[in-house]
Amino acid sequence: MIFERFTQVGQIKSENIKSTGLGLTFCKLAVEAHSGIIKAINNKSGGAVFMFSLPLSLDEHKSKKQNRQNQNIEKKIIDEKLKILETLETYKEKLRKIPVFEASEIIKELYMHNDKQKAVINWKNKIKSAVFAGNTEYYNKLIDS
Repeated sequence: MIFERFTQVGQIKSENIKSTGLGLTFCKLAVEAHSGIIKAINNKSGGAVFMFSLPLSLDEHKSKKQNRQNQNIEKKIIDEKLKILETLETYKEKLRKIPVFEASEIIKELYMHNDKQKAVINWKNKIKSAVFAGNTEYYNKLIDS
C-alpha cells in the first residue's frame, strides 16, 4: 500500500514543501523497470526500513524464466534480511527494558528461541560479551542500533 500513488503516511510539516504522495511510487517504478524488487517494513523504534535489489546487469538474451528465477532468489534474500531485522528488533525491544547488570535476565531472554540465522547469533554473542564485561555503553549501542 505504501508504494501506491498518492499514499501519505502523515502530513509533512514544512512551510513551502507540499507532498503529492508519489515519491515511493516512482521508486517502485524505477526499481521494477530494472527487474528489481523493493520492500518496506515498519521499524518499531520509528520510521521504516526500505530494501531494494537490482540485478548487476541485464542480459538481453536471458529468458524471462531466468529473470523470474533470479527475482525469486533475490526475493528470498530480501525476505531473509527482513526476517533478521524483525528478529533483532523483537530482541532489542525486550532488552531495552533490562539493564546490563541483570545478566541472568538478559541471557534468559536471548536463549528463549533457537535462532539459526548467523547474523542473529553473532549479534547475540556481542550482547553476551557486553553483558559479561559489564559494558553498558556497548550494550546500549547494540540494542539501539
